[in-house]
Amino acid sequence: MPSENQQSAPSPAKELQEILDQQDMKSIDQLHQVVGQFSTNCFEAKKLSATVLVSAFVFFVTFSKRLDASVLMPSRILCKGTVVKELL
Repeated sequence: MPSENQQSAPSPAKELQEILDQQDMKSIDQLHQVVGQFSTNCFEAKKLSATVLVSAFVFFVTFSKRLDASVLMPSRILCKGTVVKELL
C-alpha cells in the first residue's frame, strides 16, 4: 500500500483521456488557424473585387463621357446576381 507522500501511477484510462484531450486541443488550434486564414483570404478577395469594380466603373465613365444604364448594368449584375428590371 503506498504511503500518502507517494503518488500512485495514473491509470491507463486516465492517460488515454489526457492524450485524447491533447489531440482535441491540437485539432481546435488547427481549426482556429484555418478559419483565420480563410477569413483573411476572403477579405483580400473582397478588396480585390471592389478595386476591380471601381476601376472598371471609372474607366467606363471616363471614356464613355456619359453615364447610362449600360455602364451600370455589369456592376448591378455582379453585386446582386440578377438584372434589375428598372434598368432594362
